[in-house]
Formats: sequence, structure tokens, C-alpha cells
Amino acid sequence: MNCVKVKVAGLRGTIELEAIVDTDFNGDLCIPITLAVQIGLILEYVHDVELADGSRKRVPVYSCNVELNDLKRRAEVILTDGTDALIGASMLKSSSITISYKTRKVTVTFY
Repeated sequence: MNCVKVKVAGLRGTIELEAIVDTDFNGDLCIPITLAVQIGLILEYVHDVELADGSRKRVPVYSCNVELNDLKRRAEVILTDGTDALIGASMLKSSSITISYKTRKVTVTFY
């Protein structure tokens, strides 16, 4: 899997996690519920989303501060029951992604 390190800060703390680069995910960030509770994310609104299987679901959207490659910004977060964190196309739209298949490393550069 191609992952990038991201720091996620909520009201009660900050965590560093490895997020899978998912260009099919239109949002900023998706993290496990357990981590969101731990750091205290802020509920912003409820949004209709289309899942990978084509079904639709209403999900709460939270906000947090994130840090990627020393660049800090505000992000919207959707929670998952799973264990994987995802970084999506919305977060990546002001960046370039380089994938080295030889070293199996993904580098994200923000502008």
C-alpha cells in the first residue's frame, strides 16, 4: 500500500498515523472512529456520501488540523469502522505525488 504520514489534531490531542493514498476518495481524510474519539474531533455537519460499492449513506463530517510534510491546514474528516486511514483527492488537489516503485515510497509535495 502507498501511505503517507499525517498528524491529526483534535481538541484532546494529536496523533500521527499512516494514511493510504486513495484518489477514488473525494474527501480530505477518513480515519477510524476509535482515533477520532481519542483526539476529540469537532462535528461540523452531516453529509450524503457515495460509498465504494455505489450505495449512499449519511455520515457526520468532523474537522481537525492536519500536518503533512510540515504543511499545516484544516481538514474535513469522515470516520470509518475499519482500521485504515485514507487521504483523499480533496486533500491532495494542491500537491504532486511521486511514487517510487523501486523503494516502495510515496512522496507528497504540497504547493
